[in-house]
Amino acid sequence: MVVIIVPSLKLRKKGDSDLRDYAEKRIAKVPLVFPATNPTVADLQKVSDDYHAAILKAVQGTPGDTAAKQALRKIISVMLTELARDCAYQSNGDVAKYLDTGFEMKVNGPGPVVTAVANLRLLIVNDSELEVRFDKVNGAKAYLIYLGEDPADADSFKLAGTSSDTSFTLENLTSGKKYYSRVRAIGTRKAMGPWSSVIGKICA
Repeated sequence: MVVIIVPSLKLRKKGDSDLRDYAEKRIAKVPLVFPATNPTVADLQKVSDDYHAAILKAVQGTPGDTAAKQALRKIISVMLTELARDCAYQSNGDVAKYLDTGFEMKVNGPGPVVTAVANLRLLIVNDSELEVRFDKVNGAKAYLIYLGEDPADADSFKLAGTSSDTSFTLENLTSGKKYYSRVRAIGTRKAMGPWSSVIGKICA
Protein backbone atom coordinates (compact mmCIF):
# COMPACT_ATOMS: atom_id res chain seq x y z
CA MET A 1 0.00 0.00 0.00
CA VAL A 2 1.00 3.59 -0.61
CA VAL A 3 1.05 6.34 2.01
CA ILE A 4 -1.55 8.87 0.91
CA ILE A 5 -0.91 12.42 2.11
CA VAL A 6 -4.09 14.47 2.28
CA PRO A 7 -3.68 18.19 3.10
CA SER A 8 -5.76 19.66 5.91
CA LEU A 9 -5.23 23.43 5.90
CA LYS A 10 -8.33 24.68 7.75
CA LEU A 11 -8.09 28.03 5.99
CA ARG A 12 -11.64 29.09 6.84
CA LYS A 13 -10.68 29.38 10.50
CA LYS A 14 -7.94 31.90 9.77
CA GLY A 15 -8.54 35.65 9.93
CA ASP A 16 -7.56 37.80 6.95
CA SER A 17 -4.15 38.79 8.30
CA ASP A 18 -3.44 35.25 9.52
CA LEU A 19 -4.33 33.82 6.11
CA ARG A 20 -2.01 36.23 4.35
CA ASP A 21 0.79 35.46 6.82
CA TYR A 22 0.21 31.74 6.26
CA ALA A 23 0.54 32.25 2.49
CA GLU A 24 3.77 34.23 2.90
CA LYS A 25 5.33 31.49 5.05
CA ARG A 26 4.43 28.86 2.45
CA ILE A 27 5.91 31.08 -0.28
CA ALA A 28 9.17 31.13 1.64
CA LYS A 29 9.33 27.42 2.50
CA VAL A 30 7.83 25.51 -0.43
CA PRO A 31 10.56 26.36 -2.98
CA LEU A 32 13.18 24.97 -0.60
CA VAL A 33 11.51 21.57 -0.90
CA PHE A 34 9.86 21.68 -4.32
CA PRO A 35 11.43 24.19 -6.76
CA ALA A 36 8.68 23.70 -9.37
CA THR A 37 5.03 23.63 -8.35
CA ASN A 38 1.59 24.17 -9.82
CA PRO A 39 0.38 26.79 -9.02
CA THR A 40 3.76 28.51 -8.97
CA VAL A 41 5.01 30.36 -5.92
CA ALA A 42 5.36 33.46 -8.10
CA ASP A 43 1.65 33.36 -8.96
CA LEU A 44 0.77 32.88 -5.30
CA GLN A 45 3.02 35.82 -4.33
CA LYS A 46 1.18 38.15 -6.71
CA VAL A 47 -2.21 37.18 -5.30
CA SER A 48 -0.86 37.47 -1.75
CA ASP A 49 0.34 41.02 -2.43
CA ASP A 50 -3.02 41.97 -3.96
CA TYR A 51 -4.82 40.40 -1.00
CA HIS A 52 -2.70 42.34 1.49
CA ALA A 53 -3.52 45.61 -0.27
CA ALA A 54 -7.20 44.70 -0.34
CA ILE A 55 -7.20 43.94 3.41
CA LEU A 56 -5.82 47.39 4.17
CA LYS A 57 -8.23 49.11 1.80
CA ALA A 58 -11.25 47.34 3.27
CA VAL A 59 -10.56 48.52 6.84
CA GLN A 60 -12.26 51.86 6.27
CA GLY A 61 -13.41 51.28 2.73
CA THR A 62 -16.69 50.79 0.96
CA PRO A 63 -18.79 47.60 0.78
CA GLY A 64 -17.25 47.16 -2.66
CA ASP A 65 -13.77 47.14 -1.11
CA THR A 66 -14.88 44.45 1.31
CA ALA A 67 -16.32 42.39 -1.53
CA ALA A 68 -13.06 42.73 -3.47
CA LYS A 69 -11.12 41.53 -0.42
CA GLN A 70 -13.41 38.53 -0.03
CA ALA A 71 -13.00 37.63 -3.68
CA LEU A 72 -9.21 37.65 -3.30
CA ARG A 73 -9.50 35.63 -0.10
CA LYS A 74 -11.31 32.93 -2.05
CA ILE A 75 -8.68 32.95 -4.78
CA ILE A 76 -5.73 32.70 -2.40
CA SER A 77 -7.48 29.91 -0.45
CA VAL A 78 -7.96 27.89 -3.63
CA MET A 79 -4.34 28.46 -4.68
CA LEU A 80 -3.01 27.39 -1.29
CA THR A 81 -5.14 24.25 -1.40
CA GLU A 82 -3.94 23.39 -4.90
CA LEU A 83 -0.33 24.08 -3.90
CA ALA A 84 -0.63 21.80 -0.88
CA ARG A 85 -2.10 19.04 -3.06
CA ASP A 86 0.73 19.40 -5.56
CA CYS A 87 3.30 19.20 -2.75
CA ALA A 88 1.54 16.11 -1.40
CA TYR A 89 1.70 14.49 -4.82
CA GLN A 90 5.36 15.37 -5.36
CA SER A 91 6.19 14.00 -1.90
CA ASN A 92 5.28 10.54 -3.21
CA GLY A 93 4.41 9.30 0.28
CA ASP A 94 7.39 10.97 2.02
CA VAL A 95 5.58 12.54 4.97
CA ALA A 96 8.64 14.33 6.35
CA LYS A 97 9.32 15.96 2.99
CA TYR A 98 5.73 17.17 2.73
CA LEU A 99 5.71 18.56 6.27
CA ASP A 100 8.92 20.49 5.52
CA THR A 101 6.75 22.83 3.40
CA GLY A 102 4.80 23.87 6.51
CA PHE A 103 1.55 22.48 5.14
CA GLU A 104 -0.52 20.31 7.47
CA MET A 105 -2.00 16.91 6.67
CA LYS A 106 -5.06 14.91 7.62
CA VAL A 107 -4.16 11.37 6.66
CA ASN A 108 -0.89 9.61 7.36
CA GLY A 109 -1.24 5.96 6.54
CA PRO A 110 -2.21 3.44 3.86
CA GLY A 111 -4.84 4.64 1.47
CA PRO A 112 -6.52 3.78 -1.81
CA VAL A 113 -4.60 4.19 -5.04
CA VAL A 114 -6.00 5.56 -8.30
CA THR A 115 -4.19 4.97 -11.56
CA ALA A 116 -3.27 7.42 -14.29
CA VAL A 117 -5.91 8.66 -16.71
CA ALA A 118 -5.57 6.84 -20.05
CA ASN A 119 -6.63 7.46 -23.65
CA LEU A 120 -6.65 11.26 -23.31
CA ARG A 121 -8.04 13.03 -26.41
CA LEU A 122 -8.64 16.63 -27.47
CA LEU A 123 -11.51 17.24 -29.87
CA ILE A 124 -12.40 20.44 -31.71
CA VAL A 125 -15.77 21.90 -30.69
CA ASN A 126 -15.53 25.24 -32.49
CA ASP A 127 -12.97 28.02 -33.10
CA SER A 128 -12.72 28.86 -29.39
CA GLU A 129 -13.38 25.54 -27.63
CA LEU A 130 -11.76 22.13 -27.31
CA GLU A 131 -13.22 19.12 -25.53
CA VAL A 132 -11.06 16.90 -23.33
CA ARG A 133 -12.09 13.24 -23.24
CA PHE A 134 -10.51 10.29 -21.46
CA ASP A 135 -11.25 6.82 -20.09
CA LYS A 136 -12.81 6.33 -16.68
CA VAL A 137 -10.46 5.48 -13.82
CA ASN A 138 -11.66 2.90 -11.32
CA GLY A 139 -12.17 4.46 -7.91
CA ALA A 140 -11.98 8.03 -9.22
CA LYS A 141 -14.46 10.51 -7.75
CA ALA A 142 -13.40 13.47 -9.89
CA TYR A 143 -10.78 14.64 -12.35
CA LEU A 144 -8.54 17.73 -12.44
CA ILE A 145 -8.14 19.10 -15.97
CA TYR A 146 -5.10 21.27 -16.68
CA LEU A 147 -4.45 23.42 -19.75
CA GLY A 148 -1.01 24.53 -20.95
CA GLU A 149 0.77 26.14 -23.88
CA ASP A 150 4.19 24.46 -23.64
CA PRO A 151 4.35 20.68 -23.13
CA ALA A 152 7.94 20.94 -21.87
CA ASP A 153 7.13 23.60 -19.25
CA ALA A 154 5.19 22.27 -16.26
CA ASP A 155 4.59 25.83 -15.07
CA SER A 156 2.60 26.60 -18.21
CA PHE A 157 -0.15 24.20 -17.14
CA LYS A 158 -2.94 25.82 -15.14
CA LEU A 159 -6.03 24.27 -13.61
CA ALA A 160 -8.86 24.67 -16.14
CA GLY A 161 -11.54 22.96 -14.07
CA THR A 162 -12.77 19.89 -12.20
CA SER A 163 -15.12 17.30 -13.63
CA SER A 164 -16.93 14.28 -12.27
CA ASP A 165 -17.38 13.06 -15.85
CA THR A 166 -14.83 11.80 -18.36
CA SER A 167 -15.11 14.90 -20.53
CA PHE A 168 -14.58 18.63 -20.07
CA THR A 169 -14.90 21.63 -22.40
CA LEU A 170 -12.04 24.11 -22.55
CA GLU A 171 -13.50 27.51 -23.39
CA ASN A 172 -12.35 30.99 -24.48
CA LEU A 173 -9.40 29.69 -26.50
CA THR A 174 -7.64 31.43 -29.39
CA SER A 175 -8.35 30.11 -32.87
CA GLY A 176 -5.25 28.77 -34.61
CA LYS A 177 -3.29 28.35 -31.40
CA LYS A 178 -2.07 24.97 -30.15
CA TYR A 179 -3.01 23.99 -26.63
CA TYR A 180 -1.97 21.09 -24.42
CA SER A 181 -3.83 19.27 -21.67
CA ARG A 182 -3.16 16.73 -18.97
CA VAL A 183 -5.51 15.18 -16.41
CA ARG A 184 -5.26 13.71 -12.93
CA ALA A 185 -7.82 11.53 -11.16
CA ILE A 186 -8.89 12.08 -7.53
CA GLY A 187 -10.00 9.06 -5.52
CA THR A 188 -11.53 8.63 -2.09
CA ARG A 189 -10.02 10.67 0.75
CA LYS A 190 -8.81 13.04 -2.03
CA ALA A 191 -6.00 10.67 -2.97
CA MET A 192 -4.55 11.83 -6.30
CA GLY A 193 -3.37 9.62 -9.09
CA PRO A 194 -0.37 10.32 -11.32
CA TRP A 195 -0.55 12.66 -14.30
CA SER A 196 -1.81 11.44 -17.63
CA SER A 197 0.32 11.86 -20.71
CA VAL A 198 0.25 15.32 -22.32
CA ILE A 199 -1.71 15.76 -25.53
CA GLY A 200 -1.94 18.77 -27.84
CA LYS A 201 -4.38 20.14 -30.39
CA ILE A 202 -4.73 23.27 -32.51
CA CYS A 203 -7.95 25.14 -31.83
CA ALA A 204 -9.36 25.52 -35.36
